[in-house]
Amino acid sequence: MVDEDNLESEQTIKTIALFLTEPSSTKIVYKYINIGSMDMDKYKLVTLPLQESELGKKDIYLITNYGSTNLSAVETMDDIKKLNTPAVDKNHVLDPNEGFCMYGKLLNFDFTNTNSSAIVNAERTCAKYKITLTFPENPVLSTDNTFVIANEASYTHIVDGLRGGIQDSDYFNIASPLALEPDGSGKYMNTVYMYEAEKAPQIYVYTRINNSSVKQEFSVDLPVPYRNYMYDIDIQIYENYNSRTTRADIKEPQYSIKTTVKTYLSNH
Repeated sequence: MVDEDNLESEQTIKTIALFLTEPSSTKIVYKYINIGSMDMDKYKLVTLPLQESELGKKDIYLITNYGSTNLSAVETMDDIKKLNTPAVDKNHVLDPNEGFCMYGKLLNFDFTNTNSSAIVNAERTCAKYKITLTFPENPVLSTDNTFVIANEASYTHIVDGLRGGIQDSDYFNIASPLALEPDGSGKYMNTVYMYEAEKAPQIYVYTRINNSSVKQEFSVDLPVPYRNYMYDIDIQIYENYNSRTTRADIKEPQYSIKTTVKTYLSNH
């Protein structure tokens, strides 16, 4: 995924596995597990222990950053389709420094053509959410700006297009609120990564507006997380002048939330 604020850490690749089949076949004829790491701003030259007579055309499948996922028993494409990404729990948000699980394929590549390279483009199995919170009417007087994301999948399928098989019990809330950090210009920001899933997560924003002792809660649905997408979530909170809540003899304003989503998809 490439976007204007792409982090170098997002390009981490710590482990690589390579699978070869005959064109249009589901049976894996060669597999190579733990064949090294790489920097994303370069390429990885992989030397395969094959004789020239064993080459010809092949379908190539690539998996990266698969953690403790057992790949040794993989014998067919159906076996690959059953693989899940390394699971995370409530206290472990996906960390780009640990490397995102990726999947890619290149079909019908001719290894006997020495003038071409087998370039396999890998897509992350997670989505990126960039969250920006602003208070347009009075941005400097808001404190304790945090958020929690509900309905997040703890894993996804390594092969794309299989989002529907995640059990309801395998969705969870982030355990602890995450801080929305000020950038010095009245914006509060954070970036999180979530596995691809079929359910739309929901964000809960907590803030104290205008130095209030009462912590306000706002919630809104986020887009369904598709792999390799980046979602730019702009959340604005306004005072609703036409509606006020009365507590004892004190009139407190109510607030409204406005959300704008921009969606980006990489072609890499």
